[in-house]
Amino acid sequence: MPSDMAYRKAFGSWGNALIYCGYNVAKPFPSEKCRVAAGNAKRGKKGENAANWKGGKVKSKFGYILIWDSEYKRYVPEHRKIMEEYLGRKLLSNEDVHHINRIKDDNRIENLQVISHSEHTLLHEKEDKVKHICKSGKKCLFPDCETITNSKYGLCAKHYRRQWDRLKNGTISDMHDFSQSKRKHSDETKEKLRECAIKQRRINGKFASNTNDNPELLEARINDD
Repeated sequence: MPSDMAYRKAFGSWGNALIYCGYNVAKPFPSEKCRVAAGNAKRGKKGENAANWKGGKVKSKFGYILIWDSEYKRYVPEHRKIMEEYLGRKLLSNEDVHHINRIKDDNRIENLQVISHSEHTLLHEKEDKVKHICKSGKKCLFPDCETITNSKYGLCAKHYRRQWDRLKNGTISDMHDFSQSKRKHSDETKEKLRECAIKQRRINGKFASNTNDNPELLEARINDD
């Protein structure tokens, strides 16, 4: 048989060549046996039909036991599910279930305790100060700043951005240089500023930027003209 490329070039595609020859071109359809095999396959299935089904229990990377929830069609923490069944209600979003003996896969009801999320966080911060450092920060190094920060530069977010901008434009050479920049105008610049100040209209001794917004200043300008 010759290559089908000649037919593709002449008719645009192999299907068009068959139609030109008078054949009825139909897309291939899987047989009944193929459809049954695809339905029995577990690839892409969830829950009990999944290929990696382990009886409904798995252990998360954090050490907690997860169980399959048929209502939500996903895995949920077993300790929260047990506590909800014990209380007869759903747990609130700000409620955590604490393991009293610190063993994460020990989900006996006598080992579980319902506490608020803030209390749970504070409890673990007191026990493991190395892992939880959000409360052990230090005061910002910028003068007169009382903000607590854990930044490695010792600066809060506000003053870190300020020092970073000064470092980029060359005003300072170190992030911890808090000296105020000294701005000195040349004599030529001072003379231009003095001339602009003389021409600037004033109201009660104060500069006015827009005369059209102030009727008194607009009237004074008309009278001067």
